[in-house]
Amino acid sequence: MSHSLFRRWVLWIVDHVRQTWLIVGLCILLSLIAASFMQINTNILELLPPDEPTTLAVKRLQQEDGKLGALTIGVKGDTEDVHLVLDDLQARFESSEMVEFAVYEIPQEWQQRLGLLQLTVPELRDLETRLQSGLALGPAASNPMLASQLFALGPLTEKLANADGVLPTPDDGIYRLIVRPTGSPYDPTFAKPFWDFANQTIDATDFDAHNVDMVWLGGAYRHAVEDREVIIRDISTTSVASFFLVLILVVVAFKDLKALPILFIPLLVGSSVTWGFTALVIGEVNTFTSTFTAILLGLGVDFGIHLYSRYREEFAEVGSQREALAIAFESAGPPCLTAAITSAGGFLALRFAGFVGFQQLGIVLAAGVLFCLMAVCLTLPLMILWLDNQKTDVSLLRPPFKAGVQVKYNSAKWWLMGIALLASLSWTVIPKLSFEYDLSALRPNGLAYNELSVAERAVAKKSFQPLVVSVNSEADLLTVHQHATQIVAEKQTPYLQQAISIYSILPPDQADRLAILQKIQTLSANPNMVYLPTAIQKNLQSLEQQDLSLITKADLPPMIQGLLGASSGTHRVMLMPDGNMWDIRENNELATVVHQLFETDLNVELEVAGEYLAMASLYRLISKDGLQISVVALLMVFLFSWADMKSLKRSLSAVIILLMGMSCAGAALYMVGVKISLVNFVGIPIVMGIGIDVIIHLLHRISEEGPGRVRFALRTTGFASFLSAATTILSFSSLLFATNRGLHSTGKMSVGGLSVVTLIVSIRV
Repeated sequence: MSHSLFRRWVLWIVDHVRQTWLIVGLCILLSLIAASFMQINTNILELLPPDEPTTLAVKRLQQEDGKLGALTIGVKGDTEDVHLVLDDLQARFESSEMVEFAVYEIPQEWQQRLGLLQLTVPELRDLETRLQSGLALGPAASNPMLASQLFALGPLTEKLANADGVLPTPDDGIYRLIVRPTGSPYDPTFAKPFWDFANQTIDATDFDAHNVDMVWLGGAYRHAVEDREVIIRDISTTSVASFFLVLILVVVAFKDLKALPILFIPLLVGSSVTWGFTALVIGEVNTFTSTFTAILLGLGVDFGIHLYSRYREEFAEVGSQREALAIAFESAGPPCLTAAITSAGGFLALRFAGFVGFQQLGIVLAAGVLFCLMAVCLTLPLMILWLDNQKTDVSLLRPPFKAGVQVKYNSAKWWLMGIALLASLSWTVIPKLSFEYDLSALRPNGLAYNELSVAERAVAKKSFQPLVVSVNSEADLLTVHQHATQIVAEKQTPYLQQAISIYSILPPDQADRLAILQKIQTLSANPNMVYLPTAIQKNLQSLEQQDLSLITKADLPPMIQGLLGASSGTHRVMLMPDGNMWDIRENNELATVVHQLFETDLNVELEVAGEYLAMASLYRLISKDGLQISVVALLMVFLFSWADMKSLKRSLSAVIILLMGMSCAGAALYMVGVKISLVNFVGIPIVMGIGIDVIIHLLHRISEEGPGRVRFALRTTGFASFLSAATTILSFSSLLFATNRGLHSTGKMSVGGLSVVTLIVSIRV
């Protein structure tokens, strides 16, 4: 848009005030209607590349069985007291229609029956042989001289009597109640009511009365609901904080309360239109896009500050609102447009990321910056005409500032050399900047993996979502099961702690075991049993009325089928991961191990699906996206600034200045201990976009004023540029109020980075 077009634009608004107000009102109304349909999505899996094989696999698994998620409650105490508490909790949970089942041990009628099948064929044959020998002794079995032959029968029959079922007593002393809800953790209409019900159920349980401690409450349902609530809370907190921080600065800078509505009404219009656009184009917000309002409050107000400051300056000279608006928009409009397009270009670099969360944020911020500029160009003249009437004392409209500390022209080269040296030295520490790969460290305080106690970590690892290996036949299932159990038994990898399937409780040689058990059952009815030691007789009594018929998968209760991944006619092995599965580096290691041990080593057609395998692709994406986004953002900034300045030398100069500032900012972040993370990574193109904005506005004004007028440019446009940078810095400082530590670190990165970049740019220019 040329200078004359900006002039004609604002004069049309001045001459058509009612029509313009109608357009503004219609935009707000339609945007709010669209925004009312906005959803909040906490499922990070949906932000992974949709064509990624691991993503497709986990989506297919969710479609087949969307309830693989569970709520895990870990408790510790005396066995008898723990059973009382867990029985009560189990009954309370299963009384709800939202719960498919709750289990901490299998039903009593199945414990012994399934437990008997856990004894191996050699163990059972040894027991049968020794029992036959003992019975053959008859009355002589009570002779102390011969009783030594029966010593081995005691431990063997004790195994028979105390055979464990599916859920044996934990060796770490922590009992786990596994609650399987009927809905998905990522469906907020289900997850939130279920989580509320779970908390009410737990609150109604008197743990203290039984001296039982609850050491863990976790799972996908907890994190999905809490992450969603954190997003809602942080949106509100950061937006309000950003608004008031910027508001205070504007009042102090302009020394005029009327500046507040004049600058903020256009900004609210732009933000509402962006919300409507986001609802229509994306349809939801997530952890990565949830703070765009706070960001836009800082970015969008820049345009209003530049145009309003220029209007005040011109009005003080010409005394006419119409002419002052025309000159202000004609002079400051084009650099505002260039700054908006350049910033949008920097944000669009995120569109080239493989991670969908970055892509969405890039689209929202790029569109939001442009919408804010459009809203300012449309609404700012209306606000000035309405509130900034000509009866105002002209002296109040003069720029309320004086030139501060200024660099003398004859010392400029020394400042340049000093900045260049500082930027060069920065690269000695920039490579040392570390990345925070543990996603749990981005949650509110106390919820990170390294902040959990030893007991909490143990239960947390037990509650991690399993990897599901799906095959096409029972024969393949047996092959995979045996292979997986061997890997775990031999500890071939630290990333698998257990492998379970239907064969964990129904062994393939079940018929052989049952046949031997039936013989032992017959032997236990032999009249000579009375001569055997009392302990052996008591142990064998458990077989007298036991049903020793063949058990099929269909015979098992649904809760057992569900725990073993054996429901709905599927053939699955459940691999229980070990380590910190909230760390995407360990997700990547797990994915590598699983690929090697199962997909490569086994000659079986199978598919391995799981949340942590999909998250492993996030690690690979970040490793690739970092450099790609930075290069594309820098290229976008260069191309748009070149198109605006129409001078390769000036555009290269602008980019070099920006790189110097970014280098110093990177070193500053390292010095204060800020880690790059999945969330605050977006601060890089943001800082880049804001930095180039300051340069563009200053270079435009210096070019407009001509030689010898640098100080005047700094007193006018320089003031507006530094004020706009300050508002952006304050806007981002609102993220310091976020409870999500990822957003909190974004605030640190943006405030620190923008402060350093703005300082370097101002000195360099």
